[in-house]
Amino acid sequence: MKKDTGRHIDKDADVEMDEEALIRGIQKDYEFAIGVNQKYFDIMIDLALEHDNNIDEDEFPTKTKSSSAFKFAQVEDGLAFAMPRLWPSFNPIRVMPRNEEFAMDAARKVERGVYSMAKYDMEGEEVTLPVARDCHKVGLGYSIVEPYEYEALDVFDLSVENPEGQEISRSTELDVGEPIRSLRGRYISPGQINPYPDGHSPNGPGRASIVFFWDFMIEFEFKNLVSKEKLEGLDFDVEKLDDAKIQQIIDKAKNPNFTFVGSTFDNIKKLGGIDYKALAGAEKSAAATIPILKVYAQGEHVWLANGDTIIYRQAKRAQTHRCPVCKMAAVRDGMTWFPFTVPEAMRGENFQKNIWKNLVTDLMVQASRQPLIWSDEAFDGQTPRFGPDGSMRVSGVDDVRKGAAFLQTPGVGADTLAVGDKLDAISDRVSGHKDFTQKNFARGGQNAFAELVSSATGRERIAGAVMETGYMKDLYTQVLIYMQIEMRGYKRIGREIDEETGKEQTTAITVTPGDFAHAFDLSIAFDAHKYAAEFSLDDRIKICDAKTMNDGSIDEYEKKRFLVGNDELLHRLSMGKKKTEEVAAENRADQRIEAQGRAIPPEVGAIPGAAPEQAPVPAT
Repeated sequence: MKKDTGRHIDKDADVEMDEEALIRGIQKDYEFAIGVNQKYFDIMIDLALEHDNNIDEDEFPTKTKSSSAFKFAQVEDGLAFAMPRLWPSFNPIRVMPRNEEFAMDAARKVERGVYSMAKYDMEGEEVTLPVARDCHKVGLGYSIVEPYEYEALDVFDLSVENPEGQEISRSTELDVGEPIRSLRGRYISPGQINPYPDGHSPNGPGRASIVFFWDFMIEFEFKNLVSKEKLEGLDFDVEKLDDAKIQQIIDKAKNPNFTFVGSTFDNIKKLGGIDYKALAGAEKSAAATIPILKVYAQGEHVWLANGDTIIYRQAKRAQTHRCPVCKMAAVRDGMTWFPFTVPEAMRGENFQKNIWKNLVTDLMVQASRQPLIWSDEAFDGQTPRFGPDGSMRVSGVDDVRKGAAFLQTPGVGADTLAVGDKLDAISDRVSGHKDFTQKNFARGGQNAFAELVSSATGRERIAGAVMETGYMKDLYTQVLIYMQIEMRGYKRIGREIDEETGKEQTTAITVTPGDFAHAFDLSIAFDAHKYAAEFSLDDRIKICDAKTMNDGSIDEYEKKRFLVGNDELLHRLSMGKKKTEEVAAENRADQRIEAQGRAIPPEVGAIPGAAPEQAPVPAT
């Protein structure tokens, strides 16, 4: 029996809706969504301009029109807290098989394989950094997980043989190897995503029914994409197009005429994406940039080149079960996709601080350039000029001080300067950040960063948890699903410290297709974040010195890991877990012997705590 594959572009498929009707429906849905969401894009554009310190000078009521990059500094502070939480030094992935008979060892292999793929093969930290920056800059950040193929460099052995088949020479050469199918993470500008306004996330509870994503592909990549034969069983391949159809799409991309997208391409340009309209205007005779509208509906994915030509359509498959777009937000508010965030809340505070700074500058300038009034009679109609070593002739007055005087200007008093402190306090309250200039905060040194992290406020911890549960869980889940769909297994050679011996060694992370051939539920171990960085160095020393931590029931190596607070530093300092346990056992034995030596044995027959017996008095 043939499996029902649902809607897709294959000509022999059971298509529930004809292509023209589908395209018209998608365009109408997009037009409605951008009409509803444009006010939120306008807010994000204003926030991006503020971050770039590009503020309209006419908004300032002061003579001085200077603006300081307060927003930029706040974004940098937010990244210092976000990145260690999103990519900690340990693997936070936990997969739970739905089959009770599943081996735990295979689950650990899958966890290591998914984490290694996301962090190293996909360069997860590098991709996440601009996403986290967008999240702290305009309130939202996006990336996408997608399969792709690349050709890596490899080493080949070359040999030359004579007609008799004997080897004459042998050499080694570096060259392009066989194509490798893998996964990658890719940054997406916030302007490229336009959700249908009926959900708050791409996946999970509260999922939006449609997520629209404008992707861009250069002409060379597009031709390779749509010129290949579609292979049986590879559901990620698009349909092969003939040369005439390909050229028609390229020509249209060079002369765009979109009637349903609203201000989409302007939003993309202003929010960190490419300027498609400028590229299209410059590419009349050069390589084109092809805009592809990728539509991720629940259960169905459709790609439209130029927004009107279907090149991929798939439904009711594992890869269409979820949306591959990952959304990062530090706030979750009901069912809205665009919640009110800290960057938006800080707009007014930053504006007021700029006004105050400009006002103080105006007052200082006025104080240094006080207006001068003078008498025409005293100066014979001449404008007085004065400066270092200057002299002026005054006539017709009995007191030269009556001939001219400076007007009194407003001064810069303590009350005026105190306004700045009050504005800083309000900003700290709104943003949730602490004032690190107050007493008992490290200003530098080896513990400065640890103290910075340990001082995170409750609001920052909540924001970190929201980013983890939303963005990171979606990212890891999408990686796991794609690795399961491919079912090719996974292997990566790496380097790590053998904690038993303390020596560095090469290791291989190997996950077989059989390990992936199970149904999993994936979660992130949030409690693992409650680790050394959450405690100050003094607190860690006190905990490790406590009597209950030194009774022999605590793993000495793990205790030192907690005390040092950094695995890499621990590996450099330690001689290995085995040696640590041996030394700890020797120390405990020495302590027991020393304690026994200090104890005074009681006399034989004596009762502990009783008074010494008196010798009997002889009879007289």
